[in-house]
Amino acid sequence: LEGCFPATQPEPHLAVLALSTQTHYLSTWTLSQALILRGRHNLQSPSHPHTQTSPSVSSSTPELFSPEAPSTSHACPTLQAEEGGVVLQATTEGVLCSQESTNTHKSPTTKRPRISEEPVVPAGSRANRLQSPVTPLLGCVTVGRTYSVLVVVVYPCHLKEIKVKSGPSAGTFVPLASIVVMDHSGTEMKVVLWRQAAFWVLTVNAGDVLLITGLQVSEDRWRGETVLQSTFRSKLLNLGHASTLLSGPHDVDARLLSSLCSFVREQRPLLVSLPCRPVQKLDRLPYVTLRMLRVNTLVHALLQVTHSYVSSDWRNEAESRSRSAVQIKAVVSVEQPDGQQGVLILWGSAVDWLGCFHRNKNTVWDFHILLVREGLTSDLLELHSTPWSSVKALDLTDRRVQEFQRAQSSWTGSRGPVELDLDTLLSQKYSGEGE
Repeated sequence: LEGCFPATQPEPHLAVLALSTQTHYLSTWTLSQALILRGRHNLQSPSHPHTQTSPSVSSSTPELFSPEAPSTSHACPTLQAEEGGVVLQATTEGVLCSQESTNTHKSPTTKRPRISEEPVVPAGSRANRLQSPVTPLLGCVTVGRTYSVLVVVVYPCHLKEIKVKSGPSAGTFVPLASIVVMDHSGTEMKVVLWRQAAFWVLTVNAGDVLLITGLQVSEDRWRGETVLQSTFRSKLLNLGHASTLLSGPHDVDARLLSSLCSFVREQRPLLVSLPCRPVQKLDRLPYVTLRMLRVNTLVHALLQVTHSYVSSDWRNEAESRSRSAVQIKAVVSVEQPDGQQGVLILWGSAVDWLGCFHRNKNTVWDFHILLVREGLTSDLLELHSTPWSSVKALDLTDRRVQEFQRAQSSWTGSRGPVELDLDTLLSQKYSGEGE
């Protein structure tokens, strides 16, 4: 951090770049993990007792893509998980984000995303409490002093990656994100999140109430403003949306929390009116069509694979770090009946699926637990594999396969020229010359 905010030297030049493959992977992991942990927190929260309800059926999902019964079983993730130094934990009070120091020169013991095997620490235990006193944003003025704040998110900024061009950290790539927050007095301030803490921005939405500890004041001389920035001791506890929050941690003054929520409801009603991110459960995820994807959701899908290739971006990153520390990425083109086309990104061990796709062409594949994200280079939504994703080829006698193929044949007969991939052209010896 000293290299990015030097006290006596000129400000370093920072170049904003496209996300590296490793940062892109870690952002996908963080978002999917947060979605699942939010569901686990909803189950164990005292204000949301567990009840048996029947799965809801989306009116936008055709019966063709709704399974009669789950085809595979998935082990539920533990309440705490860590990957690449980003630590997420579901507690009875909310989703807790913290960080671990990582050595980028040391190879991990496995390429697969790791689920922490450490025992889950109860939310009320001493080790898990955020005991720092809360300071109003107007009181966060002393540079170098550590503060804790209770705030509501006005809006989070996108995660990005910068390359430091000068100073002690010159040549390194650093994830960076920021959140504009507001406290009960109406004071707004920017919280800058560095390195592993930058991925926390993917777990929050406008209107969420946050308890953030371990922040330090810094003067942004470029913009002439005072900001709070994360440290290696920082933690973030997402208590939930201000419109539905009933209580907070025992370490937070209940009157202060009530004052914050009341202020938001009265003075910032638009924040309260923003829709909350839906809570999802692994055993009740919907089957979707490519035209009805919703960003930042977990889904199942029946798809056919048309093209695939392994991205070479990771090879360039492997030159500057441990080869096994860089996630391999594959891009798969998929389709559904009625000309619906999309992109599926495979990460890490999911790249091994490519062999099955190549051996079983024209097969209908049943994908489970995919993440819908915005594309990096276009406005189109993409599907991404997660640590809990699975796939299997459906049998030709399966009713869903028959309906899938019948709908596809009906559309193929009414469309124009047939699109053929390069492998098909070479196998059938097409020359491209008219006959």
